[in-house]
Amino acid sequence: MTVQVRLKVGLAAIAVGLAAACPSSALAAQSFDGTLRAVITDDLHHGRGSTDYRLESNGRSTPPLPTGVIEADDGARVTVTGTREQGHIVGDVRSRQAAARAAQGPRSLAVMLVAFEGDTRAPPWTPEQVRSRLFSDTSSTSAFFAEESYGKVSLVGRDDAGGDVFGWYTVPDVPDPCDQNSWTASAVAAAKADGRDLSAYDNVMFMIPREDCKWAGKGQLNGGTSWINGELTVRVTAHELGHNFGLHHANTLLCTAGGTAVTLSDTCEGYEYHDPWDAMGFYNPIRHNHGWNLERLGYLAPSNVRTVEASGTYQVRSALAESAEVTSLKIPRTRKADGEVVDHLSLELRESGGVFETFSSGHPATTGLTIRLTGVGAYPLSTHLLDTRPGTANYFFDATLPPGQTFSYGGTEIRLVAPPSGGRATVEVVIPLPRDTQAPAAPSGLKAQRSAGGVELTWTGSSDNRGVSGYEVYRDGAVLGRNAVASFRDASAGQGAHAYEVAALDEAGNISERSEPFVLPGVASPAPGATLSPDAPPVVVRDLSAPRVRLSSRRQGRRTVVSVSAADAGGIARLALKIDGRRRKVVRGPRLRYSWSLRGVRRGRHRLTAVAVDRSGNRGFRQSVFSLRR
Repeated sequence: MTVQVRLKVGLAAIAVGLAAACPSSALAAQSFDGTLRAVITDDLHHGRGSTDYRLESNGRSTPPLPTGVIEADDGARVTVTGTREQGHIVGDVRSRQAAARAAQGPRSLAVMLVAFEGDTRAPPWTPEQVRSRLFSDTSSTSAFFAEESYGKVSLVGRDDAGGDVFGWYTVPDVPDPCDQNSWTASAVAAAKADGRDLSAYDNVMFMIPREDCKWAGKGQLNGGTSWINGELTVRVTAHELGHNFGLHHANTLLCTAGGTAVTLSDTCEGYEYHDPWDAMGFYNPIRHNHGWNLERLGYLAPSNVRTVEASGTYQVRSALAESAEVTSLKIPRTRKADGEVVDHLSLELRESGGVFETFSSGHPATTGLTIRLTGVGAYPLSTHLLDTRPGTANYFFDATLPPGQTFSYGGTEIRLVAPPSGGRATVEVVIPLPRDTQAPAAPSGLKAQRSAGGVELTWTGSSDNRGVSGYEVYRDGAVLGRNAVASFRDASAGQGAHAYEVAALDEAGNISERSEPFVLPGVASPAPGATLSPDAPPVVVRDLSAPRVRLSSRRQGRRTVVSVSAADAGGIARLALKIDGRRRKVVRGPRLRYSWSLRGVRRGRHRLTAVAVDRSGNRGFRQSVFSLRR
């Protein structure tokens, strides 16, 4: 699965990068109190996101390496229980106050238009254009939230009923304008001098036009501030406000078994933003948030959500219009040793209507059942769309379960009985009984070592009363992926310090306690003359170069052997091969070999496509044409 938390690493952590790594259990645990800062950066154009967590205390700012889901919001008073290692605090992050929730009703929003000294270009938008796009158009950002919330939420101004847009304000140019912390205070001061009290608003949005910044937006996680760079669209503004309202990203999950793509297995990897039917993804046109996110936002009534604990036939309808019917079915999938549910298979149906849910006739989202992997808890988590048709050429754009077909995993079966009608559908669910409730033993002996391909993880296998089916790997508290054996390669680790953990699973979905964390230090060196301090500015290395890909094919009797290789300075995370648009094989690492049987293949030209993804998320492509003449 994809990383949900990626941390910028301070110079103090980097300076000790060559120190020996060690399990954090070797040090005595302590408690650290402070205020948590959490800002998500969205590079929607390249499909990359990162979350910068900081613990502020007594004028100092220290990045945590979480071992577990961070149960706190931006601005919350928290306690981190763990150890101080290599300029970081490694441990569990827990809030000392109740989880915040965005209030229902009109939300006051102040929009700040900000330019920098020395920029002589004409402003890209007028205040009236911004006001129209965010507040007053029938397809505005305010209209989006009003439509999906059944009128419960809208965006309003305090000074102007049509929406408060202030500026343009010019602030001093700074060495790194892409770091919003370097100029936001100047913009706030300019507004104050203009008689604007930004503290009176529920949310404040800063808008800048910087082509040199590789992000489209930033948003505090369950906080009040967002930053928009150069794109005045509902897609970006609603996405960043979604972070402010407490939502994380809508991702997809690509799973394989024996090199073949499947819907769900113990070998999976996530793709950030790739859910095409949710505002917390990155696709156009923007769609309503899916059911699990609507529940988190408080838009659904208790009667709209049903947890399935027994086999049976269930009715579900779309959440397009407000109703008292069930719009979201949740089936527990993974449990801890004490029976506590860790995640669900969440089911929903979509229906075309309104301004933003305009699906075409026969669209897979409206004719099939959507299945996502969703978490549990009061704090933001990413979700993962499952592809129930992994053999097609349409990626996740036809991911829904078709009528009459069954999805099976771990003994649980889900079947869409018939084509949906009138926004309603019937679902059959089979849950095996008696259920195995004993979780595996926690893995031990976790070790991590850097290699040319990333970070190699190994550990001692676990035991279980009925057998271990696989392992779930965590980096900095968030799920990284799964593997069926006691090893894993993290191909996207980068140069920073990280805390790794692993847990064991069985076929019934029980999950063990996590292993003791293993802390791997960073490897880069600080710039000459740099001051080594935990409070030093973070070092961010941006790799924007696509991998170089080679593709060749060779006929061998009734088969054709396809060979793919890729190279990149930062390392190759994975390779994929498609033939005539259909995904045939996915591997981790820089080399792929596929033996293609020509039995039953039509004569003529066939297109071979190789896709390489490096550890920074950049994609490289190579295509060739294979002619079959028999």
